[in-house]
Amino acid sequence: MTKDTKIAQIMTRSVQVAQLDDELSDVREILMKGRFHHVPILDGEKLVGIISSRDFIRIHRELSATGFERDIDSMIDSAKSIEGIMETDLVTLSTNQGVERAIDLLADGEIHSVLVVDEEGKLAGIVTNVDLLDFLFA
Repeated sequence: MTKDTKIAQIMTRSVQVAQLDDELSDVREILMKGRFHHVPILDGEKLVGIISSRDFIRIHRELSATGFERDIDSMIDSAKSIEGIMETDLVTLSTNQGVERAIDLLADGEIHSVLVVDEEGKLAGIVTNVDLLDFLFA
């Protein structure tokens, strides 16, 4: 590992995203089909939030207590919205920042991904714990 390595060199570039006006079930489908753990949320091209697999675990726990009987997607879409559950206090890095900063942000376990933005603030990629492990120990 070199301290000169830029985050853009290790980030995942092909990020699956959802739009703010999509259904929450669309986000669940992205997570399930892609086996991702994080889905950035855009309003047009503007990065406005992120939803994680952990958010869906919380939703399931909440709705299970109500004794729901409908299919999961109908239940999720009627009970919650993307805007209602997405995290808006985003942790981001710019493409020209170093990997060391990502290590500092992810090492304590509070967060599991960092969104990477370009000079215009548009989503350029994502760095997760797995990306760092691949970089550090491959």
